[in-house]
Amino acid sequence: MKYLSDITLAYVFVLALMLPVIVVLFNAYGFFIALFFVVIPLFWFVMDSEVNHYDVDKYLL
Repeated sequence: MKYLSDITLAYVFVLALMLPVIVVLFNAYGFFIALFFVVIPLFWFVMDSEVNHYDVDKYLL
């Protein structure tokens, strides 16, 4: 959990770095490339993080 801000910053940096490639591929191939480069890594980031519902309960209660 303590590395969450660093991981988020790294994800945003890599996304910004790959933005020209994403735009070119999106113009050529459409929605599937955007899904592959944006949504799937974000889903992996959420699933791979150390946050589970017990940790979330700790912050909500």
